[in-house]
Amino acid sequence: MTYRYDLKTNKKAYVPFLVIGAMVLVALSTFLFLEPIIAVIITAVALWVASKMLTSMKNIVSSRIETFTEGFNVYLSDGTKLEFEYSLISHAGLITNTDFVFAYEESLDRIVQLPPVFTDFSDFIEELKENVPCYKDYTLEEGQTIIDWLKIELGVTESSEDNTEEDSTILEEGEEEADTKKEETSNIEE
Repeated sequence: MTYRYDLKTNKKAYVPFLVIGAMVLVALSTFLFLEPIIAVIITAVALWVASKMLTSMKNIVSSRIETFTEGFNVYLSDGTKLEFEYSLISHAGLITNTDFVFAYEESLDRIVQLPPVFTDFSDFIEELKENVPCYKDYTLEEGQTIIDWLKIELGVTESSEDNTEEDSTILEEGEEEADTKKEETSNIEE
C-alpha cells in the first residue's frame, strides 16, 4: 500500500505557499514606485526564489511510504529511499508525545521517524503493529529524542569526551567491549 504526503494534515505546509504569493505580489508592486529596471530586477529575483521554493515544496509533497509483505520503503523529500524489513526491525512504535512513528533496525543501525502527515497514517500504524512484534507505544521525557531513548535502551555510553552527538553512533553493548579488547591486543603485539 502507498501512503502519500497529505497537505491537509499539516496546517503549517500552507505557510510557504503564502510566503511565495506575498513575495511575488510585493515584487510586482515595486513597479508602482521604483524605476522600471530596478523593479524588473527585484521581480526576477522574487520569481527565481519562488520557483526554488515551489520545487522544494514539490519534493516534500512527493514523500511517501510504500508497504509490502516483507517490509516498507520510505521515500524522503531529497529522493533518498530507505528500505526496512519487518524481520530486521528491533524497535518500533508510536511516540505518544509527538504522534511520530519510528522504526529502528539495530543490525544496520538505521532509524526512521515518520510524522503523521501521510494519508491513512493510522492504517500504516496498524500494518506496522501486525508485522513487527516489538511494536510499542513510547512516551519520551520532555526534551528527550528517540535517539536518546535508544541509547539508554541499548546501554550505549559515550566512549570519549571528543565525540559529539552528531558523529556518535549507536553501538550494541558487546561492540564497545570488542573495540577495547582489539586495542589492548594491538598494544600487546607491539
